[in-house]
Amino acid sequence: MNNPGWLFLAAVVYAASGSLMTVLLGKRLIRLDVLQFKKEADLRYDLIQVRTRAEPIALLGGERDEGARVRGRLARVVENMRAMIALNRNIAFFTEGFNFFIQLIPVLIVAPLYVRGEVEFGKITQAMMAFATVMNAFSLIVREFSRISLFGAVVERLGHVWEAIEEEAPAARKPAIEFVEDAGRVAYDRLTLVTPTDGRLLLKELPLEVPRGLRLLITGPGGSGRTALLRATAGLWTAGAGRISRPPAGAVLFLPQQPHLSAGSLRDQLLYATGKCAVPDERLLAVLRKVGFGAALERLGGLGAEHSWANVLSLGEQQQLAFARLLVANPRFAFLDEPTSGLEREAGRRLYEALSHTGITYVSVASAPGLVDYHDAVLELLPGGAWQLAPATQAVSA
Repeated sequence: MNNPGWLFLAAVVYAASGSLMTVLLGKRLIRLDVLQFKKEADLRYDLIQVRTRAEPIALLGGERDEGARVRGRLARVVENMRAMIALNRNIAFFTEGFNFFIQLIPVLIVAPLYVRGEVEFGKITQAMMAFATVMNAFSLIVREFSRISLFGAVVERLGHVWEAIEEEAPAARKPAIEFVEDAGRVAYDRLTLVTPTDGRLLLKELPLEVPRGLRLLITGPGGSGRTALLRATAGLWTAGAGRISRPPAGAVLFLPQQPHLSAGSLRDQLLYATGKCAVPDERLLAVLRKVGFGAALERLGGLGAEHSWANVLSLGEQQQLAFARLLVANPRFAFLDEPTSGLEREAGRRLYEALSHTGITYVSVASAPGLVDYHDAVLELLPGGAWQLAPATQAVSA
């Protein structure tokens, strides 16, 4: 076989051997990269939880427990990183040796030919350059294994996300509860709700219609399914059977018991998820004063002020702000889950007084005394899935 044939064969064999050895040495690196992503995400999650819950942690005296848990997370991140560094070091040692012999192998093949006078001296340099060029094309795995392993780790994590979505997709396409859009009403047709974990019956075959203008109060003991009914209406609770008719997303607004406050100014909080791009400041200020937020407004510095809202506002002030957001949005329908639980009775009644003078049809989940006065009908959920509906005039207002 002639000289170029030997050089090409040597390059292919050497590149294949180097790639195989690199894969054998670094096959754990992809798994370590995946673990590093997971452990760093767990650490960041714990740090965020400590930051957002700093006050209750301090009140409970849980600093030592939280510190030990976070340090444990950090130790696992460092331990995995050390394993990655050690493995990358071993791969680097092999790679440096592999690159060194790229210059030596063509000399070992061509030099004997030069000694025997079969080639000129310049052929040795040409052989080295040609061999290096071929090796550069065939040794991608050796040169870029660290990046390839990182790419593989990212692909594996995305693959897990894709698989999870694909597993949940059939259930999402065929929910147990059927949803129908109806711009003029909210209706429940033989609606049954059960708990998703143990299948405990919460509500059995509820037939109920809430047309425009009807204000409904949902009451019942804890665990009777009051909040589950609102979540099912929002499409967040699918364990059960029956049909729910409700307006499209832009015509209905849900107020959770713990309001969501995003980053940004106070003006941004009022316009969040309302579908309104710009509302005059005079209108916003009037709504804030109507819900009793005037004192907090002055304390915080006006509509343009930016704060960590969850930390500077009490639960009652957050609920006042949520009511103001509702009045600004002015949807056709609204669902409220214990919207005055953080307020005194008179402050809660003030919010409902403002709401009752709007054209919003609202459904409330509330156990606060006196709120029945601001509703037309009361749906009481009873243990075992039973329920009863009565006019508000027949309900006892505490």
